[in-house]
Amino acid sequence: MAAKFPIEYEISPKSIRAGRSWLAVSIKNVSENALTGLNVRLNSLDTYAISVPEDAKYVAKLGPDEGEELHFQVDAQQAGPVYVSIDGRWAGEPYHWESPSRRLAVGDQVAELVSVFALSEPHPRAGEPVVIEATLRGLMLSSGLILEFWVETPSGESISVDKTATDTLNPWEAQTYKADEFVPEEEGIYVIHAYLFEDTTRIGHGTDYLSITV
Repeated sequence: MAAKFPIEYEISPKSIRAGRSWLAVSIKNVSENALTGLNVRLNSLDTYAISVPEDAKYVAKLGPDEGEELHFQVDAQQAGPVYVSIDGRWAGEPYHWESPSRRLAVGDQVAELVSVFALSEPHPRAGEPVVIEATLRGLMLSSGLILEFWVETPSGESISVDKTATDTLNPWEAQTYKADEFVPEEEGIYVIHAYLFEDTTRIGHGTDYLSITV
């Protein structure tokens, strides 16, 4: 199991079919103090891809070296990131814990959107060009997937920056695509979006944030 002190944890299986499935969340207390009154949740970072209809599971106590396995139903239509959160007490004190996110594979998806970044100067200003970069990874042989880049401005406007068809992508091959430059004109926080489509089906979505000054 992976570990983030004071808990070892595992989310299994690593791949599920599309539709409703079960995931097992295993947790173990690896500290010398008891964990008590635990509300354990499985969370999705992309509820369009994977949703968790169930609420928290309650664990009264985990003593040192004690573990528990909990089961959560999920509704999944494409790969997406999930993580575990725990609220309770550790050594008698209020405590909150979160695991790193893990990407859950779903069905026979041909590719996944691994990352999206806004490439800019360290302290970008309004009027200076910005380039968005997205990295894809193949899961099966594919070509002609559609990659779209959008920007949400501080005032709430959504701007289409670029749209491109991907080249042939082999299993486990990574490819990086750069969008056309866009020039931010407002001060504030921009939300950068990249969407990956197979025909009209969305199979990937990633975000980044960009702070612009004047």
